[in-house]
Amino acid sequence: MGDKNASKRGAQSLNNSLSNTPNKPVRSKIPKPNDFKEGKKEENSTEIEAMFQHIMDKLGKLDVIDSRVQSVEHELKEMKKSLDFVHEEVEDLKKENAKLKKSDGAQERLAMREKQRPRSRKLQGDKVRVLAIAKKLKDTGIAISEQFPEEIVNIRKKLMPVFKKARAEGKKVKMVREKL
Repeated sequence: MGDKNASKRGAQSLNNSLSNTPNKPVRSKIPKPNDFKEGKKEENSTEIEAMFQHIMDKLGKLDVIDSRVQSVEHELKEMKKSLDFVHEEVEDLKKENAKLKKSDGAQERLAMREKQRPRSRKLQGDKVRVLAIAKKLKDTGIAISEQFPEEIVNIRKKLMPVFKKARAEGKKVKMVREKL
C-alpha cells in the first residue's frame, strides 16, 4: 500500500511544483542578434508606410492642382477666343464707320448742290439796278420781274387771292417777297 501512496504523492508534488512556477519563459537580459534585426525591420516598415502615406497625400494634392491648372488654361483659351472675336468686331465696325463717313460726305455734297446758295453782293447790286430800270419799260410790252425760289413762289400763290381782295376793297397793299 505504501507504493500506491508514494506514486500519488509524487504526482501531487510534481503538480504543486508546476503550478508554482511561472508560465512565461524567462528571457535573458542579453538580446539575441535576430531580435534586434526584427525590431529594426518593424521600425523601418512603419517609417516606410508613413513616408508612402505622405507621398500619396502629396500626389493627391498634385492631382487637385493639376485639374485647377487645366481649368484655368481652358478659361484662358476661351478668353483669347472671345478677345479675338471682339477685335474682329471692332475692325468690322471701323470699316463700316469709314464707309458711312464716305457716304455721308457724298450726301452732304449732293445736298449742297440742291441747296439755295446766297447771291453775291455784286449780283444783288445789279438786280436792284435792273429792277429800277424796269419801271421805265412799263408801257413798252416788256416786263421784268424778280425771280424767287420755289418755296417763296408757292407762298406767293397762296397769298395772291388775299392780295387781290384787299386791293378790290381799296386798301393800299404791297407784296414783298412772301409777305403782304
